[in-house]
Amino acid sequence: MSKITLWTGQDISDQTLLVWTDQGLGDTIQMARWLPMIKAKMIYLYVEVPVFNLLRYNFANARVDVRMKGWCFPKTDYHVPMTSLMAVFKAEPGKIPLGAFLRAPGWFTIIDGPRPWVGINWKGNASFSRDGTRSTSLANILPIA
Repeated sequence: MSKITLWTGQDISDQTLLVWTDQGLGDTIQMARWLPMIKAKMIYLYVEVPVFNLLRYNFANARVDVRMKGWCFPKTDYHVPMTSLMAVFKAEPGKIPLGAFLRAPGWFTIIDGPRPWVGINWKGNASFSRDGTRSTSLANILPIA
């Protein structure tokens, strides 16, 4: 088995890159904003099952192949953990891609109207060892909603 080289920002415009999720689902969604900045011949995005359809819908193009963890992936020239993309692109104020970077597929839309919808997540993965420091109850959110 050969070792895949870690991508640290060098030119890979004629190479393939495996981007793999290394944190939770929220981090995966946040880090997805960096994917359009990657200049590679092909990107294999390896994600968890719960975000597979969302990311496949948003990156459905010839240059990004979204795959679920557990699937095999083809031979790849480089790899990078998804949360390392901030370091690769030297994230600092003014250089972070902002704005709406993911869209829900039409079949996922609950109500279509002139005002944008905002999702609020108040609970993380309960099996995470420090979940108590980042999650709250719905009762705590309702007064500000």
